[in-house]
Amino acid sequence: MDESGRSGDESRGVISTRKMEAIVAALLFLFGATFVYQSYELGFRWAIEGPQSGFFPFYVALIICGGSLVVFINALRGKAGRDDRQQK
Repeated sequence: MDESGRSGDESRGVISTRKMEAIVAALLFLFGATFVYQSYELGFRWAIEGPQSGFFPFYVALIICGGSLVVFINALRGKAGRDDRQQK
């Protein structure tokens, strides 16, 4: 038993940190991809009169997709910020 009165098996989480990071990163990627698509339909280029309606949301969504892709790859490769193994 540990200090809280629970045995080691009871104190383990249901899902690992790396799996949860991968799931959240995939959801954020889908969120960003949705905005990329919608911004593409609105127009994301620079027109004669200035930026079109989807210009800024398109590039912000690209940054979101890029960041979530990096987190997803790091979670799959096991290079997360925290270690899932218990310290003894």
